[in-house]
Amino acid sequence: MNFSFGLIQKGESLNLELKRGWVQDKNKFLKTVSAFSNTSGGFIVFGVDDKTKEIIPISENEQPKLIDAIANSISDNIEPQITPKITVETNKQGKSVVVVQIFSNSNCPYYIKSLGKEKGSFIRVGATSRLADEKNLYELELIGKRSSFDSIPCRELYLNDRFFNEEKIKTLCDELSSMIKKINAYSPDVTTDTLESLGLLVRNGSDLMPSIAFGILSSVELPAFEQSAVRCAAFRGTDKSIFLDRLDCSGPLYKQIEDAFQFVIKNIKVGMEIDGIQGKNKYEFPPEAIREAIVNAVVHRNYLYPEHVQIAIYEDRIDIISPGSLVHDLTLEQALDGVSKLRNPVLAKVFQKIGLMEEWGSGLRRIRNSCADARVNPPKFVDSNIEFKTQFFRGEYFADISKRLLQRVENIPSIFPKTAEQTFDYLKEHPAATNQEIAAALNISDRSVRTHCSILKNAGYINRTGSDKKGEWIILKDKEE
Repeated sequence: MNFSFGLIQKGESLNLELKRGWVQDKNKFLKTVSAFSNTSGGFIVFGVDDKTKEIIPISENEQPKLIDAIANSISDNIEPQITPKITVETNKQGKSVVVVQIFSNSNCPYYIKSLGKEKGSFIRVGATSRLADEKNLYELELIGKRSSFDSIPCRELYLNDRFFNEEKIKTLCDELSSMIKKINAYSPDVTTDTLESLGLLVRNGSDLMPSIAFGILSSVELPAFEQSAVRCAAFRGTDKSIFLDRLDCSGPLYKQIEDAFQFVIKNIKVGMEIDGIQGKNKYEFPPEAIREAIVNAVVHRNYLYPEHVQIAIYEDRIDIISPGSLVHDLTLEQALDGVSKLRNPVLAKVFQKIGLMEEWGSGLRRIRNSCADARVNPPKFVDSNIEFKTQFFRGEYFADISKRLLQRVENIPSIFPKTAEQTFDYLKEHPAATNQEIAAALNISDRSVRTHCSILKNAGYINRTGSDKKGEWIILKDKEE
């Protein structure tokens, strides 16, 4: 990351702090130094008003004294030691500022000596420097030890015979073997040795203990793993006021991903695209981009946070929210350029082995490229340092489909066979009916039932909640409205 005067006009941010001059309360400055060191680095620029962004030039006489004060303050007060880059930069108008570049460092946490590690370690959240809470500090310490949360042995799980035993180990081996053989039928079976090499089992003397990743992957029903779930919901409109459908995904992590993916596919629009003499389904969002975004959210999230991965489907967009920011010193720009840094290397290794992840560092680019290839609106990625959000936006093509479908449904008797209207009336009286039951009652084919239900659903008259067998239809409005 290089400094330019153009950064100043954008204002303070995750990687930029502006100051008119040397501060009397040096702890304010040191908090920013600690925060930049513990996050993704940044610039502290002296000689700029942080509110007006006006340059208040540092004179040549003041520059050496200011540089010495900055260097001494950092050297005397930050632990472990860091080496900032301090330069004088001059713009085209001849106005000079002093720029302090703080690099992201790996010997975390970096803290203000006089305050101690617990009260002196800061992280960057947006344009502010905040005290690292217990979870932030723990993750920083893991980074400093070159370790990760998912690789740590889990004693709580090891001592629980119900969730960790020979049968549970065998079940995980069999399930992973089954998924791997779908990629390569000649792959060897997954064994206990395989789990150990992946980091799912950790040797402690002669014993094999489960790692945190083992519990997360298996979605063990213990308090330590309550966050290992995906919550999905579809809403009417553009906020969370009215639920249309919802699903809480539980069980093994790979099953959660598949269930969440199917929930999204069920709740987005699909059109028809002519390919030669045949038609094929065209979803409003490329399915491969949706799946990739869900995998990323589950694998790269911060499992120290108690929140679940959330998928929210609105009238205008889909939000896929992963608790926690990008890992440590990885910026969004770097992630989009393909730089790979893993928060959960054990989980990432497992998901790559079972074919749900490809080359590390390529996920965001694949999502973006899939949307471009499908000629849909580009996705948006937002890193708030609290959560990472992937957003997909509905476009005009499918908005137009919705309008046309609505017009067709409002005139069902004149456009479609009488049975289309009868399907709607039957669902009002029998919301739990299956397609087969509707087809038998109305003496039509299953395919006709699916066609009618798809039209009614896309037009906003009905919606399905729950599974195909045990769910039911919800009537959102009557056709006379």
